[in-house]
Amino acid sequence: MSARVALMLGLSILGAGCGGAPPPRPPVTSASRFNAEGLRRLERGDLGGAEGMLRDALREAELVDDLPGQAEAYSNLGALAAAQGDPAGALAMHTAALRAHLAAGAGTRGEARARTNVGSALLSVGRRDDAAAEFARAREIARALSDERVGLVARVGEATLALTRSPEEAERLARDAAALARSLGEQAPLASALVAAGVATEARGDHAGARALYDEALSLDKAREDPGAVADDLARLSHVDERLGRRAEAASFAARRSRVLRRMGRLADARAAMERAASLATGADAESYRVEADALRAPTRPDAPPPR
Repeated sequence: MSARVALMLGLSILGAGCGGAPPPRPPVTSASRFNAEGLRRLERGDLGGAEGMLRDALREAELVDDLPGQAEAYSNLGALAAAQGDPAGALAMHTAALRAHLAAGAGTRGEARARTNVGSALLSVGRRDDAAAEFARAREIARALSDERVGLVARVGEATLALTRSPEEAERLARDAAALARSLGEQAPLASALVAAGVATEARGDHAGARALYDEALSLDKAREDPGAVADDLARLSHVDERLGRRAEAASFAARRSRVLRRMGRLADARAAMERAASLATGADAESYRVEADALRAPTRPDAPPPR
């Protein structure tokens, strides 16, 4: 299970996109400014810059007992930990966000979103039954609020959980979630639902069908400018093209993923992806990819130009 499938819920539900009717605009506080800048940097793949801003947001929120500000900072720090490949850290941060939401008041949209995040983090550490309980509670709150948006991402989580029971069931649930996301105009949950449907489709042996779903998810994630999601989509397209015997295309996707990861500062992962591209390619392409992989063995600035 990839980071996107296990933790696809983190960045998809940050911000106000799952809230139904727009809530009253909250006052601008020091915590909210730091949270906004931290989230902007996180979404752009600047993980180091995001962490500093989000720690500042948490400090400012704690100084004045700003529970919503604390919850938002913890939630964003959870998404940051997931992006850094730290599922235990993500679980700790999302659990802290849930506690802050509960302290502010139970049965809210914030609680539903936090429970969905906790569920995704539990899923990433293999606690499937606990994850299912969190997704179910998030759906209960959504029904009580008559808000389909706030329960949408939990539906994607439930589809992911169904993969071990039945790929057909998982695909049905994921496609249902995708249809709802389309009807609501929710692009991030739609991309996640398409990935979940693709995983299920691939599990039942339809690699071409899975490829089409991953390709649509990639288009959405590129339009949303979500580097982590783009990297995962490229990994899945590389894998499925290899299964389809399209080794040159698989190598190209792996190399493209490497360059995204390099810009995110994930140099070890970038090197591994480029080495995979070199192993899949032949001739001049393979040699070019090996040169790029070798360059990633030395300390490199994320903003340095690619080797030629």
